[in-house]
Amino acid sequence: MVTFSINKMLHYFPYNELRVEQYQILQEIWKTDQPLLISSETGIGKTVITLSSLLTLRENEKIIVYVRTKAQVDVFLRELYEISKHTRSSETPPIIIPLIGKVSLCPKVQQRKKITSSVVRQICRLEKCPLRKKSNDLPENQLGSLFTTWENNGFSSIKEFIRSFESTEGCPYYLSHRLISRADVIITTYPFLQNSSLFDFMMEKMETSIYSCFVLIDEAHNLARPRSHELSKDQLVQCLKKIGDHPLIYELLEYYGSEKIQSVEIDPILITDFEGLINERLEDQWSTTQQDLIDPIGFEVLDFVNYTQQHDVICSKETLKVIFPDAFMYLNNVRNAKKLILMSGSFEPVYAFRLLYGLKESKTTRIINPSEKRWFQSFIYRPEITSKFANRTEELYINFSKYIRLLAKTCPKHTIVYCPSYSFMKELDTHLKADFVEPSHSKNFGVIKSITRSDSKKLILAVAGGKLSEGVEFVNIRKESSLGLVIFAGLPFPAPSTETDYLQNEYQKKFGTELTKVFLTRLPIILHLMQGVGRTTRNPDEKGALVVLDNRAISFQEELKLRMYKRVDQLEKDLKLFFERGVK
Repeated sequence: MVTFSINKMLHYFPYNELRVEQYQILQEIWKTDQPLLISSETGIGKTVITLSSLLTLRENEKIIVYVRTKAQVDVFLRELYEISKHTRSSETPPIIIPLIGKVSLCPKVQQRKKITSSVVRQICRLEKCPLRKKSNDLPENQLGSLFTTWENNGFSSIKEFIRSFESTEGCPYYLSHRLISRADVIITTYPFLQNSSLFDFMMEKMETSIYSCFVLIDEAHNLARPRSHELSKDQLVQCLKKIGDHPLIYELLEYYGSEKIQSVEIDPILITDFEGLINERLEDQWSTTQQDLIDPIGFEVLDFVNYTQQHDVICSKETLKVIFPDAFMYLNNVRNAKKLILMSGSFEPVYAFRLLYGLKESKTTRIINPSEKRWFQSFIYRPEITSKFANRTEELYINFSKYIRLLAKTCPKHTIVYCPSYSFMKELDTHLKADFVEPSHSKNFGVIKSITRSDSKKLILAVAGGKLSEGVEFVNIRKESSLGLVIFAGLPFPAPSTETDYLQNEYQKKFGTELTKVFLTRLPIILHLMQGVGRTTRNPDEKGALVVLDNRAISFQEELKLRMYKRVDQLEKDLKLFFERGVK
């Protein structure tokens, strides 16, 4: 067991107060040699205490942090910036490098809006950008000056990291690859965990092996969700209009509408010819002054076609989809890390995550806030209150709307309502008339920012597992959660489809019938509910409530500590009391 010193840890821990819950986390990290699953609700401070603990334990080991999104990279950079400031007075702060894609680090890309990683990748291959050569030719002494700058000033975001390279006149993406071998902490994204080629590339640049690394995976419950790549018929039609006639496009169009699982076999010569065509178009566009007009659609089609050459495709009327259901495989690259930690707001049910990830011998710790009174979790148990397909009458939508309006009045903040599907949401809103309804196609949520930062209460309508489930910040101008109440208008059980049949078949082959039900039904619903209520708390002083309008929630009562109500007026009364007792 590695020696752990609280005093040394305090050299890294940047805040005045070490909470009891944080002390519990550091003890588990310190004492456990097995893989560790940390389940802790929002606001505990698990990010900073985990980073501080790993920095304390390390000797020559590198710390690799995996996060799901670029926004989460910035979250970790902010915490590490605070750690660096705190450390600077007594010792040299740790060297931190974010390892992310070209589209996030290329300084030229930052000047444009409509560009994707596929386009940037092709531009680099065309070698039209002089920054790559400058980066490779930059003398070592100039690289060393970057470390001096970081030691003195640090950086707390990807944007600041990019700005720190301005004096070199090089590319932050390629320069970060040259610097990564000297880093103490590398923050990267899930593709560098899930893609073996990217993982091997990272380890090569780090000049080490996974046996000498501490690995931290944030929001690790996301690994339980099957990855997928899809191509809509509309995208393919747009490609036909913009790229022109090509046999590859017409071959793909033939697969739509079959409603079955099949192999997509396209002649490699045809793929090479299509790639040459879109590269020619890119080169022509890149040579003009109208670089913002570069359209990524051809590259999106090409990327999808490359996925189909190794995997079956789930075909439907409007989409083609490739699914990667094996969560066990995602951890293969890091199982042998010197220390492996997976963090989440919820690992429930814990046995399911252990089996799914192949971590039967792991240690799990559930860190609870001093009082779970900060969350009020409940559901209505009445025969007619359910989103079962057979119950979806106009009367149901009218009653749901009435209950939602009634309960939303109890909350001093905004209320978000999650629906099982877009069709359910559309029907519900004909009676509810919400202030904001999640769009089924657009990803532009500029309106949501102004709504959530409004002082007047708003009602937001969204889809469970949709665009407003994760990755969109619900914060007010004071950086507090702007949500107080989360209502699930029914439970998001997976609808019968070719896709669910495919996943069920894949899981049954590996885990059997009973575990397949847990993995494909219970686990996703629990995650939806836990993530929903978690959006209401940004710090330990905030409170939030979860209400499930579905009598089937009784089967999740034990795991989620749901209170059962048979009368809506009693729930309304208790919610009102809950919010009156000190929600910010």
